[in-house]
Amino acid sequence: MLRHAGRALARPEIQHVEWSDTHGTLDLGWGRCTMQAGPGMLTVRAEAADEESLQQAQDLITRNLERFGRREHLKLNWQRPEAPTAQAGETG
Repeated sequence: MLRHAGRALARPEIQHVEWSDTHGTLDLGWGRCTMQAGPGMLTVRAEAADEESLQQAQDLITRNLERFGRREHLKLNWQRPEAPTAQAGETG
């Protein structure tokens, strides 16, 4: 069992996986992870339908990538994409 915010969670069921030498996608049904490898960098994107599922996906990805990258001292730093700004003359 996994734990999130002090609660026990069922292990995620992987729905679909695709990968190449530089790109990977993991679909968990309730969340999705996309990874893109570049020179000296791994970009990871987590997506989910709601905030709780997004946090679960980020926790799962962080735990596993940091465990796999322990020798390289891999650490994830999640950032939210910047919200688009309104162009001059636009109303929101």
